[in-house]
Amino acid sequence: MELTTEYLVIIEKKTSEALFRLCDSIEAFNKFLQSEQDIEISKNRIKFQNKYSFAYRVTTGEIAGKDQRYFHIRLGVSREEDNLDQFIELNKIIKGLVHNAGGQPETLWNDVSLYYSQQAYPYIHRIENLMRKLITYFMLTRVGKEWITETSPSAVREAIDKSKRKQYFDVLYQVDFKHLGDFLFKRYQTKDISELHSKLDTITSVEELCMDELQSFRARSNWDRYFSRIVDCEGAYLDKRWDKLYELRCMVAHNALIGRQDYKTIIDLVNEVEGYLQRALENLGQIQLPEEDKEQIAENVATNISATHGEFLKLWKIFESVLSEIAVNFDLEIETEDYRTNLRKILNLTLENKLIDIDTYHEGKELSEFRNMLVHNALLPASGQDIGNYINRLNNLVSILKAVSKPVSFHNECVKRLEHHFNQPLAKRSRTTYTSKNGKIALTCAISKAHERGGQQFYWFGFHRHQKQFLEQFETSYVSFGCGSEDTLMLIPLSTFSEYLDYMSVTDRDNRYYWHVHITQNSKNYFLQRSGANPIELSGFLLPKDNSS
Repeated sequence: MELTTEYLVIIEKKTSEALFRLCDSIEAFNKFLQSEQDIEISKNRIKFQNKYSFAYRVTTGEIAGKDQRYFHIRLGVSREEDNLDQFIELNKIIKGLVHNAGGQPETLWNDVSLYYSQQAYPYIHRIENLMRKLITYFMLTRVGKEWITETSPSAVREAIDKSKRKQYFDVLYQVDFKHLGDFLFKRYQTKDISELHSKLDTITSVEELCMDELQSFRARSNWDRYFSRIVDCEGAYLDKRWDKLYELRCMVAHNALIGRQDYKTIIDLVNEVEGYLQRALENLGQIQLPEEDKEQIAENVATNISATHGEFLKLWKIFESVLSEIAVNFDLEIETEDYRTNLRKILNLTLENKLIDIDTYHEGKELSEFRNMLVHNALLPASGQDIGNYINRLNNLVSILKAVSKPVSFHNECVKRLEHHFNQPLAKRSRTTYTSKNGKIALTCAISKAHERGGQQFYWFGFHRHQKQFLEQFETSYVSFGCGSEDTLMLIPLSTFSEYLDYMSVTDRDNRYYWHVHITQNSKNYFLQRSGANPIELSGFLLPKDNSS
């Protein structure tokens, strides 16, 4: 069977007059080609390097109304002949000759590329499905088939149970080559970076930093988390090779010209990557997956199913982050470490504390249920249009919650008022602690915007044990609270404030111990709310407004 290549050579008088005048016939064009010493043309054969002979045919014509001429070249080689490399070289030389002389060679047909694409495809198909096999086996044996079915609607579960094939993970055959690699090799964080920022805000020296805790904020791939230990190969090494395979796979899939070197590269890459994936499969039993990692892995797979899946889940991360900010800003007490339970509880507490209305609460619950369906019910992925609707709804919900958690920004103004009050500059020791220039006075400064509940305004603060310990080192210490603006600033001696602490709510978790400071406003008076005790009237601690600078 013959492999053929065809080219249409366009020669234009305007751009290459010499070549246009020279090649005015087939004979003249053949003579031009034979200016290359390794080419000899005789009838319907072209001889190359005085040794290899190939089929050759050329026709010519004029382009009406243009000073342009074309030559249609057809070259052929028997598929069985052992001279394919020389045939490819001849094609390159002919195209080079034409191009260098000012002509324009356009490829019409290339059986050689088709031949190598056909030879390469089984390798690509093999490595792609081996990757699917590894991910499927990993998910079903380590995360469990409940990963897909636990939140499925009853009708879907019944359909699965009645299915004769029971293929729980056909969804991976919807994921393209590139995103399969992303599941294993794309780096991601499991902890919100805002947690690190909060941690840094509370420390006063580098000795308080824990290297293991800092390392937990690193972005890492699933391969580096779970497979590199059992295969002894870094994810970045394989990621680079998978990306190159993806590039070559696209050339095969989209009819780009594939040459012998591309084909050899595909074989080499497949053989190399295949070895590592096979070893990962063989040693999969050594992976012990922590329970807290399963949800993150499930979400990672769902993110890569489609662009719309990824867009929704990326926005969901923002939603989680905003809810976490609300929990910190309002000192909401969350007892469990399971973040899914945390989200539900934060949402409940925001409603209980009238930070959101009932409609916003129900919207959060419905979107949470959709997120779980999207992540766990892989057999029934929502359409792009459906997900787009949920993306719009989630965007609106995030905007509402951001307004609730929006930080206030009058902290510096409060510090200026305190400096004016003490008649000396204050040196910042941490995000909320300060000392006077003479080193005798220390204070904390916290601020809160006004919130409303039951027609009454209130302000939320957290007073941390490490802040109390810091203040106790100094001769004179205060706690200050900015309520709504710098115009309403309270300055309370630590000795007095410490007497109130026994009747205040406390959070004690993960080396974080702090008191909940709830100040309410009734007309022009301010009260410190206490559990099991009467409120304390605080209006006497307000800095007079004429003290402002």
